[in-house]
Amino acid sequence: NGDQELDTDYMVILEKLVVEAILEAFEHREPAILKTGLIRVNGVASNRRTESGKPIDEHAGVILAEKGAGGIRTILVNYPCHPTVLGPNTLEVTGDFPHYFAERLTEHFGEDMIPIYFNGAEGDLSIGHKSYLSAVGVIAPFRTFEKAREIGVRLAQCVIDSVDTLVTETPKLASEHSIIPLPLKKYAPRVEMKLATEA
Repeated sequence: NGDQELDTDYMVILEKLVVEAILEAFEHREPAILKTGLIRVNGVASNRRTESGKPIDEHAGVILAEKGAGGIRTILVNYPCHPTVLGPNTLEVTGDFPHYFAERLTEHFGEDMIPIYFNGAEGDLSIGHKSYLSAVGVIAPFRTFEKAREIGVRLAQCVIDSVDTLVTETPKLASEHSIIPLPLKKYAPRVEMKLATEA
């Protein structure tokens, strides 16, 4: 937020932890076979700005690393959906549905497998609540830990069911990017929105 001060202490800690994670990963590197693919995902994301809940991205990108000796080392999943099952009335720090997603994958593939969830280009994609209601403080009753578990397990099951469809990749490193100008959404002034929540 523009009127919120930057927590410099947090930024220092964050930098330290990121560097430590990189060094630890480098020290424990090992040969692996990479498999990739797009998998179909049903019943997770919904468009929060339309009444129909469409359009959505119906696929997740998956990278799976197999150990040289067999078994799965890690599964990375890139799926476009805001992890906001839990609403602003939940005052605990949580992992939202990605927590239950990772928990289910670990349960299925074993404790040695590292599950990683990346937010895709989630934009308007969430899990069913409408942004115009959230903006004025209306919290949908289904935004619960039970729903977060349901969504996370459903996404994990889509991955589990599709692992056999992933294809082995030839090793290469590349990067591409493009800039797409998009108009910003206009909201009512903050004072007006605050009055609406108090009405």
